[in-house]
Amino acid sequence: MQTPLKDFPDLPADPNGGHPGEREREGRLSWAVLIVGVLVWCCAQGYLILTPVCTRTMLPETDDTLPYVVRAARMEQCFSADCLALTDLREQLHTPSARQEEAAYRSWAGSVFGSQNPLFSLLLLGIKQFGTDLITAYKVVCAAAVLVFALGFAYLLAVLYGLPGAGIAMVFLGLKVFPDTGLNFVVPSNLAMAVALFVFGRVISCRGRAPWSLVLGTLVMAGIHPIGLLYSIIAATIALSLAGFSMQQKSLLIALAVVLAMLVIGMFLPSRVYELPRYLELVSPGALLSQASASFSVITAEVNNLKDGLCGSIPFLCAGAAWGFMTLSSERRSAVKKTLGVYSVFLVLVLCYPPREPGDTFFRIWIPHVAIFFGAIGYGLWYAIKSIGSSDGRDRAQVQPGQRRLEECWPVLLVALLGGWGLQMVLAGGEQIVMTADYFRKRQPLHICDSQPQLLMSSAKPDDRVLYLSMLVMPYYFVNGAMKAGAVYYHEAIKETDVVKTWLSRPDIRFAVAYNPLVYHPSFEKLHERRWGISAPNFRFSEWNQPRTFGPVLQEDSIPLEDFKWIEVEPTAGPFPRRLKLTLNRVDTPCSLQLIPINELDHPITDLEVTRTITRGVPDRTTDEYERTLGRSGMKFGAPHDGVTIELDLQPFAGRARRLRLVFSGWKPTAQLAGLSFDDSPLHWPWDQKARLTLMSRKSEVGELTFSFDPARILPDPVNRREITVLDDCGGSVLFRIGR
Repeated sequence: MQTPLKDFPDLPADPNGGHPGEREREGRLSWAVLIVGVLVWCCAQGYLILTPVCTRTMLPETDDTLPYVVRAARMEQCFSADCLALTDLREQLHTPSARQEEAAYRSWAGSVFGSQNPLFSLLLLGIKQFGTDLITAYKVVCAAAVLVFALGFAYLLAVLYGLPGAGIAMVFLGLKVFPDTGLNFVVPSNLAMAVALFVFGRVISCRGRAPWSLVLGTLVMAGIHPIGLLYSIIAATIALSLAGFSMQQKSLLIALAVVLAMLVIGMFLPSRVYELPRYLELVSPGALLSQASASFSVITAEVNNLKDGLCGSIPFLCAGAAWGFMTLSSERRSAVKKTLGVYSVFLVLVLCYPPREPGDTFFRIWIPHVAIFFGAIGYGLWYAIKSIGSSDGRDRAQVQPGQRRLEECWPVLLVALLGGWGLQMVLAGGEQIVMTADYFRKRQPLHICDSQPQLLMSSAKPDDRVLYLSMLVMPYYFVNGAMKAGAVYYHEAIKETDVVKTWLSRPDIRFAVAYNPLVYHPSFEKLHERRWGISAPNFRFSEWNQPRTFGPVLQEDSIPLEDFKWIEVEPTAGPFPRRLKLTLNRVDTPCSLQLIPINELDHPITDLEVTRTITRGVPDRTTDEYERTLGRSGMKFGAPHDGVTIELDLQPFAGRARRLRLVFSGWKPTAQLAGLSFDDSPLHWPWDQKARLTLMSRKSEVGELTFSFDPARILPDPVNRREITVLDDCGGSVLFRIGR
């Protein structure tokens, strides 16, 4: 009977034979190295994954993660997919698209129909049973995934290289940012990879004789994400390469059955990642080479951007891996060679695969291959460290004073070289982790209040339709029960289609949901909605790179005051307001507010200017409410739990002022404007007056930004000709009621 791989010796035997107590200490040391590596991984990758999760109200990478939450909600609320919203969208979106931009938006909107993640949906629904919502359930999965990833990589590497080599490799792997999807945020394809790590480890440890692990692992991986089918084929192929044809006939048949089943399922499964019919369309060598060339270009650019933290010096990387590979026992070397060989073949094949974006599938499956590669370096480094101790006591009596033999010096030199290379790499990787975590924290800073979809469903009648102008807001509404109402999706890219024109003319469109105007920024012009906001950090300068440095004006639900010199508001409908109400967040230091009325000639009315320095009365947020009036301006302070409310008397300005300028001085950088409205309006922004809001940026390249709060300018024709009422404008979205 063959010995399991996990029992192979890690290092050469102790020259002195090794006392049982010494072996016990070696075992404890090996476990200690592995545990330290796992802890480093959890700390570094936990910071990368959980920073945006814990500092935002919405999920990170909202455009990618929210559709998975919708699928869980659909399983709970509309299992048969016959809800009115889904029925409407199916009729609107499943039509041919003449233009690429139109097809892109239709495809994105159609992501709510996906059903390739049943186990992931069940996981979210199971966590929800503990009294939370689906968004929070997803965040719980993200937190747990950090440990699951760590244990999966540690298990696979320990099987191949032993405990110490795995521990050192975990340090190298933990302080990395992988390109594209990577491990930056948790999605079902990454969780399928985590399961694959355990399946790979089990298959390798049993030398391929793990048929039930293959079968059960396949069911779990494929249930989490379609790419699990590809992982299953890789695992079955590794099993066959390790066991050969001398294994038991039953195990051989099961492994082959797994491969064939995955191929058959892949022929009929519609998915951007695993779509064999589309793959088979590109059978000409020229088309395959063209796709491979495009994928290779993308991969090269992405890896080069992260090179310093991803692999450091290429010569040192290759030399370290070669050294580790040579120091392996013959049994381990054979297992590593076959595993890497099989995996490399699949990585080459997916270069020719035509997903939505070149290189996408490659980046989804390459991380285990990278881990095995770094495992060899970790093993070689541990071998050198142990060789230092094992050579110190040999034949010292025969060494001349002041001399040391080369065989005693090489381990020290090797450890210094590999250790220096590794230190430089992990330091660069740590810097990349900090910058990437901050990027994901700031990307798509959207906040949507749960009260909006609740208000919608309490106000809507059974056959009412809702017009959605955002593909980030629409899924959130669906998660919170809006699938039961009808849905009409609109975007400028598809406005000229006959289908959209027909649906916009329907009289049963009684509600509309759109972004708050302040979510927009002029730099978003001609950009896909998914690319609104700042771009990912560039770690290598290139004159071809033109990073996007501006995000939405409204961050979460507030405007950062430090970004603007002044703010002007101009009412355009109705009589001049009597009061101005400001809602400010994070005001906890002395500051100054100046109100400057401006007349029809665009001149400031100096005799009516109001300036007040707020030196005390900064609210204590533990109190429910207090008020304080300052001087002749009629400035009144209230302190609700979510910030400071300031009311300004505008009656002295009636008949003389056309617009109002607010200048904020000495405010803490964290201070934010969360609302600006008039009179007794319950809304956060000046919709009743259809006001124009102008902000003067502190950045000269931006200048003035003007936004209109006129609903007719936001909604498309012919819906904007009807009577429109703003029901709720909390956060970054607005809910409108549409009259008949």
